Amino acid sequence: MTGLYKGVTSPLCGVAFVNAIVFGVYGAVLRLQSDPERYSAQMIAGAVAGAAQSIVCGPVELAKTRLQLQTGDAAASAGPNRPTGPLQCLIQVPS
Repeated sequence: MTGLYKGVTSPLCGVAFVNAIVFGVYGAVLRLQSDPERYSAQMIAGAVAGAAQSIVCGPVELAKTRLQLQTGDAAASAGPNRPTGPLQCLIQVPS
């Protein structure tokens, strides 16, 4: 039963962090607009918030996917250089 919830804390914390970024940036950009009630002002605020979110979500999703794909054969062929956590995985991503 505990295996069912293994690894659920990371996505839950990540969702909270991403939502904080989106709402924070959206609100800040709306405050900078002269008329925040206009649809164009809300569209700009949403676009900027989405761009800020993608900067954070892209690397996080890359590390998560690469770690999930480490199964028996792939993990064995990686040898001692196999990343054990998300930070190690992102450090090993080629530039």
